[in-house]
Amino acid sequence: LVRPRPPRRGKPLVKAPKLYFLDTGLCSHLLGIRTADELAASPHVGALWETSVHAEVRRLAAAAAPPAEPAFWRDRTKEVDFVVPTPRGLALLDVSWSQFPSTADVRRLLRIREEIGAPDVAHVAVVCRTPDRQARTQRPRRGNRGPRRFARTARVGSRDMPRIVTLTTDFGTGSEYVAQLKAVLLGSTMPPMLIDIAHDVPAHDIRAAAWLVGQACLAFPPGALHVVVVDPGVGTARRLIWARLGNQEFLCPDNGVLSWALHRAPLAAAHAIPAVDGAAATFHGRDVLAPAAVRLLEGAPGPSLGPPLEYLETLAWPEPEDAPRGLRGEVIHVDPFGNLVTNLPATLWPRVAAAGRLRLGPRDVTTLVCTYGDASPGTAVALVGSQGFIEVAVVEGRADVRLAAAVGTPVSVG
Repeated sequence: LVRPRPPRRGKPLVKAPKLYFLDTGLCSHLLGIRTADELAASPHVGALWETSVHAEVRRLAAAAAPPAEPAFWRDRTKEVDFVVPTPRGLALLDVSWSQFPSTADVRRLLRIREEIGAPDVAHVAVVCRTPDRQARTQRPRRGNRGPRRFARTARVGSRDMPRIVTLTTDFGTGSEYVAQLKAVLLGSTMPPMLIDIAHDVPAHDIRAAAWLVGQACLAFPPGALHVVVVDPGVGTARRLIWARLGNQEFLCPDNGVLSWALHRAPLAAAHAIPAVDGAAATFHGRDVLAPAAVRLLEGAPGPSLGPPLEYLETLAWPEPEDAPRGLRGEVIHVDPFGNLVTNLPATLWPRVAAAGRLRLGPRDVTTLVCTYGDASPGTAVALVGSQGFIEVAVVEGRADVRLAAAVGTPVSVG
């Protein structure tokens, strides 16, 4: 039992104690929860989180010298889950299932601190699922010994620094589809920091989208959410998914658009997202993926979006081949400048240098450089590009046009 702590004046408005299980495993069993995925999808997950925190608070309080008895505090409009006596004063602990605490949460605790009696309170904290501890400090205003202001470190996902959500689509720059997608996302109670990676991916080109996603999305800070809508199979039996790759999360169709990202980051988890009633069969990005993103922004865990998946669809991604007649590869991407990115990694550059040339289709590129400015304008060159692959370029020109090459054009060394 956790009993209420009286206000500074008068009797407590809530007299009944709160009852917690000390064994969260037993509590979950009685609720019919057997797996981590069932727990994440359960409507009781927030209460079980508070129950788990209570068990840890009670354990630490009992081990203190002298032992302490946790209480809770509530008036007509506000509540703090645990009030714990410590040698330095009271600790006010509020429990939230959200992954990212907000400034409003702490401001509410500070108001409760004033009502309890500020001199009696040593600590306030929001106990939540954020992977990093956030420092919160009291700093006096300059030249003023009076009221103090609240300061804290900003973190991606807090209200001071909203969670990053990126958008990658083939909708076209300036299209109404992009605007409608953003309108849903900005309707969240935790509006995100929206970043457009691209909306001019060639229409229906899953391979081009996969390259862009694999190269761009993994460069973002941990915890970023990436919404990818290049979906020529929209409305068919293809799946919509939430996936976590490394420290990034993705919402996208399961059509191979994560193929290159899966080459570069491990798949930690993946869950199917069912289409909702009333969703337009031709716009699942707006009507299914964007609402799923809103749920994640507001604290829902990714596994709660749907059943787990054992595998994801991937495209066959060409690998370089070290054949008896030499290295063989192909162009896998044409960048906006017309540069031809091959699938030969930078580690193979010494082989190109030793051969003195790189063969692209029927042509030999014999000018090998470190950077574009090392050759005269109009010269076809081979070099190691910024993405970690060997490229063919035309200085101040377009290699794809000049050399009549495209994705799939063979390259060779030797």
